Amino acid sequence: MTGKVVANEQVVPNVYRLVLEAPKVARRAKAGQFVIVIPDPHGERVPFTLSDWDAEKGTITIFYQEAGVSTMKLTRIRAGESVYVVVGPLGRPTKIENHQLSNLQRREDL
Repeated sequence: MTGKVVANEQVVPNVYRLVLEAPKVARRAKAGQFVIVIPDPHGERVPFTLSDWDAEKGTITIFYQEAGVSTMKLTRIRAGESVYVVVGPLGRPTKIENHQLSNLQRREDL
């Protein structure tokens, strides 16, 4: 499935935040999962951890570092354009226990 780019912005040198429209992925995504992105028809498959997703908006967010040909191609894709393929969510979700969330929520330094 293709993924329309909502945003693709550099956040620090060589690190980018990519937001894609991928409703099926966003509806099924869970913590700890990843997606495979192919930037263009001649690109290679690149795995990215899901950083965030919004099932209502149908978007997923990944962060990536420009480190090779495929990620360099990703930096050139602008909002409104599309990546060739987005596959996922893949991998086993991380199991988050309720007590772990409670401990995190009580931390004042977060």
